[in-house]
Order: sequence, then C-alpha cells, then structure tokens
Amino acid sequence: KKCVNDASLEYGAMFTPWYECSSDKIADNSVDAFVPGSVAYLSALAVQLRDYSPWLAVSGVTRGRVPNLVKLHTNDIVTNNIADSYQTIPGESAESLNIIQMSINPITYIRNVGYCIWGDRTLRNNSDGTTALSFLHIRSAVSDVKKLIYETSQKMLFEQNTSITWLNFKSSITPLLDRMVSNYVIEDYSIVRYMVDPDSGNP
Repeated sequence: KKCVNDASLEYGAMFTPWYECSSDKIADNSVDAFVPGSVAYLSALAVQLRDYSPWLAVSGVTRGRVPNLVKLHTNDIVTNNIADSYQTIPGESAESLNIIQMSINPITYIRNVGYCIWGDRTLRNNSDGTTALSFLHIRSAVSDVKKLIYETSQKMLFEQNTSITWLNFKSSITPLLDRMVSNYVIEDYSIVRYMVDPDSGNP
C-alpha cells in the first residue's frame, strides 16, 4: 500500500506486452529479438523527438506508432476495448472497495495503421481521481522544467542576490518555457521573484 501511494510512481510508466522487434543486421544476418514494451515507447519517442514537439503524448495513430515491430508476444489479442480498459477511470465503486487504480499503456493493432501505443499514463494511483501528473507527457514536461531550474539555480547559488543575477536566472529559463508556449504545451507562464519568503517571512 505504501509503495502504491508513493509519489515517485508519478515518474514511472508501464507498457505491455513484450514484442518481437526487427533490429539492424548483425554480421549480415537479420536479427529479431523479443523486447519489453518500454522499448516500444523509446522507439516511438525517438521518432517524435525527430518530427514533433518532445512534450506531446507518445500515443495514438500519429505519434504512437511503433517502428520495427514484427509481432506481439502474447497469446491473447489486445483489442481496442481491452486497451481502453487499461486506462483506469476513477469511480465510486473502485474507491469504496479500496481498489488501486493504476494505468498501463498497451500496444495494440489499429487497422490500416499498424501497431500503436494506446495510452499516455504514469503509474500514479488514480483512486482519488486523475491529475495532470497522471499523464506521461505532462510529467515529462514538468520534469524538464524542474531539471532546468535546478541546474540554473546551482550555477547561481553563491552569486549576489541582485537584479542582474535575477535577470540571468530568467534568461536561462525563458527559452524553454517560450518553446513550450509556442508548441501549445503550456498556455502561458510567469516567473515571480519574492523579496520575502512567503512561508517563513524571512527576507
């Protein structure tokens, strides 16, 4: 129970099933190998980073298509209905029964398209309802912003607390945020400098 409620699960995701992947030729022999579903996400993500915004959902028929997938390693067909059921929707019955609601991102076959990832969820427990961080592409965008802010703050940790330092800090952050706005990832943003800590009241 403690593990399931751990906020760190918001940083993880699960993909299923394993599948047979056609890889590059090795020593003039074509090599096929079974790989976990997470490789499908990384393969589709690589295509997205090349062709689309990096913060859109790697899912569906446009950005969720899995390259080099030969066949799924499963006895049962992952139908569209089954794929949809893997994306949990919180309900009163599940909450009253204390059922853990975690989503799995399945790989399913879409007619006239091919094999696609059909889900964009983190492993967050959604028993209390979905939030922005229930979705993998939002978690990825937030992580990118947090990483940049952390790295920039570390560089300026011992600098004087002046308006110049503040401008240098903002100039390091705004290019990423502006790019997110232009790619419709976020609608807008603001960066606020507090002269007094709002929690402690200290300067």
